[in-house]
Amino acid sequence: MQEVDQIMHSSIQTLLESTYAAETIGEARDRLGKVLEIDGPAATSVTLRVLADSSFAEKLVAVRKFPQWRDQILADPTNAAFEPMDQPGEDQGNARPVASTVALVKKSSVALLRWGAAGFKKTDPVTAKKRRAACLNCDQLVDSPNSFPYQVAQQVFAGSDQRICAACGCVAAKKVLMATEACPLKDPEDPTLTRWGEPVG
Repeated sequence: MQEVDQIMHSSIQTLLESTYAAETIGEARDRLGKVLEIDGPAATSVTLRVLADSSFAEKLVAVRKFPQWRDQILADPTNAAFEPMDQPGEDQGNARPVASTVALVKKSSVALLRWGAAGFKKTDPVTAKKRRAACLNCDQLVDSPNSFPYQVAQQVFAGSDQRICAACGCVAAKKVLMATEACPLKDPEDPTLTRWGEPVG
């Protein structure tokens, strides 16, 4: 049974080689669309999830010959966590390099998925205010080049500051409101606390 699983895994990885080898998002979308046998390129969110999440990629490709199952996975709401936040024009989005785009998506999508699993529970106002103040005074708060992270969070907190934390890749104004999240850096004066002043997990 283990040998069969290994053969299947190898076969799926072979099918995905062309997608993984793409240099731009547009190329990856086109190649994945052909692998999945759908009309036209795969959606950007699905393509980025395939590139960032190998288990999802294998599951999707394994059912490519079964349209009903395949389309159900393609329509998974969780795919939205991998959609670019800035929503560029299609030509601009397709021209983006795969490597840097996937690296940023991997960072930013994890927190959103964890938050969603917890029911999008928010921190209390006092905690959020304290966290926000710490972020505003932190040297890791930087402008986001493309503002990738949370498609869902963007809808919940529309119009918020889109600067990111260089240490974790998250949009700071959104992360401070997520009850499931913690600052990744320790307080330089007290290593038992994070820079948010909360106990290190």
